[in-house]
Amino acid sequence: MCRTIAASMPTRRASWSSWATALVLTGLAVSCSGASNSEVSASGGATADANGNTTGGVTASGTGATVTGGAPTTSNATGGAPTTSNATGGAPNTSNGGSGGSSNATSGTGASPGTGGCPALATWTEAVRFVLKASWDANSAALAGTADIEVMSLVKLTADGNILAGPTRGCRTIMPANQLSAAGQIVTGGTKILTDIPDSVWDAPSMSNHTASCTGKQSGVGVSSTVQYAWTSLIGTTLSDPNGAWPASGAGMATVDVDGDGNPGFTCTPKSGDGFVLPPTGLGLMGSAPTSDKVYLVNRNIISLSGTRTSCDEHSGTATFSAFDSHVVGCHTKNGGCTASQVDFSDQMRPLYKISSATYKARRVSDTASCKDVRDAFSP
Repeated sequence: MCRTIAASMPTRRASWSSWATALVLTGLAVSCSGASNSEVSASGGATADANGNTTGGVTASGTGATVTGGAPTTSNATGGAPTTSNATGGAPNTSNGGSGGSSNATSGTGASPGTGGCPALATWTEAVRFVLKASWDANSAALAGTADIEVMSLVKLTADGNILAGPTRGCRTIMPANQLSAAGQIVTGGTKILTDIPDSVWDAPSMSNHTASCTGKQSGVGVSSTVQYAWTSLIGTTLSDPNGAWPASGAGMATVDVDGDGNPGFTCTPKSGDGFVLPPTGLGLMGSAPTSDKVYLVNRNIISLSGTRTSCDEHSGTATFSAFDSHVVGCHTKNGGCTASQVDFSDQMRPLYKISSATYKARRVSDTASCKDVRDAFSP
């Protein structure tokens, strides 16, 4: 069982506007191993009768046996001369007949076979898509609401028996818009706010250097086997204890320019037009307060997941986000960089999302896959 660590969420709020931000990452695992051996039987588990006939297996001992179904298999029995039998629905099987003896079945090619015929790999790469059920409370600027948050991650895994480990990085986060209340519309001059995290942030070359280490385990490697996994992701900041209490304010937090644009944390772009307004950095009427066209964020997510393999290349299940934390550590207005008071105002205005549940789906991709490949893996 993988460890899930709860984290506290900041509670300071201000009263005039709300806008969105977050990101998360993730990862997972699929593979299969193992073969079956039985006396005078095939990998499908059938046992030959006295005349050497089987159904559902892949090989049988005896002379002139006919086998229904199955994959190419070679069986070796003690004694007797070799005889070739033909399999209905499968490829020819060679049996060495004799009196008594046992047969050893081998199926598949390449990697060691596993339960359900899935290849047992030592390392592999997956695209993972999370759907989070989020809610937020109303305040004087915004209405309460519920919506889905979508997160995608790229995961590279190594299996040591049933123990899993490897790095994971974020590849997309899509946040919901916040609908403004009547008071919020008076302040901003618009109806909604959305701070977008563009895909270009995840595609930045420097982001590949900022990964989280995940660990977990599996019950086996075949279809219907289970996977459990957990990790803590820090993006744009460092903490002495990554799983400790989240700071109440972004002021004074250590920052890292993870997207390489010369600004702290990672850069988000607020949406403007079609009812969307830029988030204010102070109080004012009808948008008279200075607004930010860029917002610099830091983020932490503590994630665990539990799922079941549905095929050799996919698995899915539920996820828990025990921490979904963020802070504003900087911003930019048309007049240049924000002042310390403007940054603090923006930080207090950020929405505090509550994640009630989450689901995930993972699909195996090329070991050279990029974040774009991850997004394409789940495109309609």
